[in-house]
Amino acid sequence: MPLKAVVNGTVMQAPFVDTDEWRAIQAQKPQVRMCCCTARGYMRTRLGTQQFVHLKRPDDCIGRPESLEHEYLKTLVARTVVEVGWDSEIEAQGPNRKWIADVLAKKNKAKLAFEIQLSPITHAELIRRSRSYAENNVRACWFVKGSVGRDFLESPSTNLPVFLLQHDDQAELRTIPFYVTINPQHRLPIKDAVTALLNREFKWCRKRRVRTIENILVLRLKNCWVCRGSFDTYTIEGNETRCDEAPRSTYLEKRRLLQPELVEAVHKYAKVHPELALRISDPAWMLNSSLGCKELAFVCVHCGYQFSFQNDSWFWRRNSETIVTIPFESKDHKYYDPHWCHSKDQDFCC
Repeated sequence: MPLKAVVNGTVMQAPFVDTDEWRAIQAQKPQVRMCCCTARGYMRTRLGTQQFVHLKRPDDCIGRPESLEHEYLKTLVARTVVEVGWDSEIEAQGPNRKWIADVLAKKNKAKLAFEIQLSPITHAELIRRSRSYAENNVRACWFVKGSVGRDFLESPSTNLPVFLLQHDDQAELRTIPFYVTINPQHRLPIKDAVTALLNREFKWCRKRRVRTIENILVLRLKNCWVCRGSFDTYTIEGNETRCDEAPRSTYLEKRRLLQPELVEAVHKYAKVHPELALRISDPAWMLNSSLGCKELAFVCVHCGYQFSFQNDSWFWRRNSETIVTIPFESKDHKYYDPHWCHSKDQDFCC
């Protein structure tokens, strides 16, 4: 049902009317004219939602029946727009009724139309309607349920802001269970998504920034299984942070342990920290006689036994402890991966 109508000659938006005020006006049986067709209507409250209803819907009415979910989401978006400091108009109409926005957010010269699409829509229709908005200098933002929203999520090849609207199975009771998915790893409550969009915390980026941080872990083998002596060696732990994703561990090639810069960093640290009494065994290529090939291993500084990175890794993990973590390398790089970048600090990929 519509959430906006002309009541006693004044436009009224139902979500912004206090409950007591609504009931008081409703009790007066005011004159209600529907904005979608100027037909007569009346005020009603259904399942806690304030709305306007046609007395008799004419055949040429451009409005359409709506689900309770759609009304709730329009109300949520409209109220959030106001909270962020923008003007909000529900069911706003464009020139000659070329378009009707679920919610139109306005601030100075900026205009952003929010469309909540719960019913099926085609790619062509979505793009056509977006162009209609653009012809009137209005940017359209879509929250789309279903396959079209998922297609834009998985292959965001255009800067058209189309985001997937999905059910939230863990939503509290008596709430409409939806959230907005920005990319496969990132989702936001609808209120947070609207706030971020209006606060310019979203940007279309053609390349994704990847930040890699690596640390050297100096490890102490407590007991060599041959001579029971203890000594130290090292490995690298790394994590990689991509736009809108939590840090994740990076894959380490064992041969990187032979990198001169890494070896130098370990021995320099050991030299300036004598209190740790580090006895470093550098990894090296060793001949595996049984396999007839070289493999990476480290040598006990006491007895010379060779520990294979592959064959003896279980023993190393069980009998070693981290002595110190040394920051080694931090770098940013980018690769082509079109996406919507979300950053509260506006620290975008591009």
